[in-house]
Amino acid sequence: MGSRQSRGRDGGEAARTVTVIGGSWRPSNCTSRHRIAVVVPYRDRQRHLDVFLRHMHPFLQRQMLDYTIYVVEQVCCALSVQEGLFEFHTIEI
Repeated sequence: MGSRQSRGRDGGEAARTVTVIGGSWRPSNCTSRHRIAVVVPYRDRQRHLDVFLRHMHPFLQRQMLDYTIYVVEQVCCALSVQEGLFEFHTIEI
């Protein structure tokens, strides 16, 4: 779990945002009452994933939640949907 802080547009201390590295974040000044796992299905839409993550991290941080975002990608298309068998890879973002 890594994070780095960057200043807001005006450079003020109150406008700080935390950029999440590794997909997990927890508040440093309190203990969260809940731990959240967000599972995101992903398939060849990097721009959509970037926009989603750019909005979700600040949203979850404002709620002071201990969370991890998992991006799950389908990697095998040989099996039919009707059979319900897929192979998934999980990437922690």
